[in-house]
Amino acid sequence: MDLTVRQAFTWFGSTILGDFWVLDTDIWQWSELTSFGDLPSPRDFAAASAIGNHKIVMYGGWDGKKWLLDVFVLDTMSLEWRELAVTGTLPPPRCGHTATMVEKRLLVYGGRGGGGPIMGDLWGLKGLIEEDNEAPGWTQLKLPGQAPAARCGHTVTSGGHYLLMFGGHGTGGWLSRYDVYYNDCVVLDRVSVQWKRVNVSYYLYGYICFALTSLTQEFLALLPIVRDHIIDGYSPEAREVFHREFDFFEKVTTISGALYPLPKEERRAGIKRGLEKIQLPGDDCYLPTAPSKLVRGIQVNSGIPLQSAAKVPIMITFDVFDRDGDPKDIKLQACIFKNFHEEHLMN
Repeated sequence: MDLTVRQAFTWFGSTILGDFWVLDTDIWQWSELTSFGDLPSPRDFAAASAIGNHKIVMYGGWDGKKWLLDVFVLDTMSLEWRELAVTGTLPPPRCGHTATMVEKRLLVYGGRGGGGPIMGDLWGLKGLIEEDNEAPGWTQLKLPGQAPAARCGHTVTSGGHYLLMFGGHGTGGWLSRYDVYYNDCVVLDRVSVQWKRVNVSYYLYGYICFALTSLTQEFLALLPIVRDHIIDGYSPEAREVFHREFDFFEKVTTISGALYPLPKEERRAGIKRGLEKIQLPGDDCYLPTAPSKLVRGIQVNSGIPLQSAAKVPIMITFDVFDRDGDPKDIKLQACIFKNFHEEHLMN
């Protein structure tokens, strides 16, 4: 995290370390620092955020035996740590969450902890600005709108009046054993104080095209950086599944965009031609709208073009079976895909 023009601070710990390093961004050189005060215990998967230009707040993490809920503030000028005494209702301990300073509050979302399911709660911490003489305290925030699914390992970036959440890891439910890797973008609009979904069309190999015009260009420029940062953090196995899954359904979605120039009477045949060119890339691809359903094939004659002003949504039927069920128990399930035509994306 950049705190000044020259320096960025971070912690490292694949074996639950407690060391503290600074990156000089003028010469791109790392140096280990010695700090003092109320030193945090060694931990992994904690989250931290800058308070102005001279302080950092860190919350939670995992020390190898238990999930943590302590809060520490580091003065980056003196390198002194101070544990923040917080009273009242506390969020459950967690790791793999995000922590983002928004004006005078620290917002914490999601994470994993307590031996239970991955969490989807949002908390705000006040009392971090010493000049305000405000007692530190947590408040759980329950906001309207299209809230994100519970997750950990995600990223949150602040820009203007918006907080952007991208990606992360979740499960198909607290009784399920399978994992879900999210590729969605959810915005917390601080003006209307509600969650909003961002409709994103992903083109792999570095190209991202956004069908969204309500946010500033500067904010949109952050999205590919956040996305690449999340993907780079995946394990090689998870990244391979991610690319196969989204490459497969990107090919299906692209058919929708290619239909726009065609006369309506030719669109169904166009869907069939597109589907015949697509091969299932493996045995672990799941439906985007139903992660519990694994895809075994495509009904190439099932494509139906739907009505829309600026795009041609298509409904496709797949051969699927339940992830925890019998692979021979094949059922049919339909999904709707839509992609903006290039002409409309550029306008």
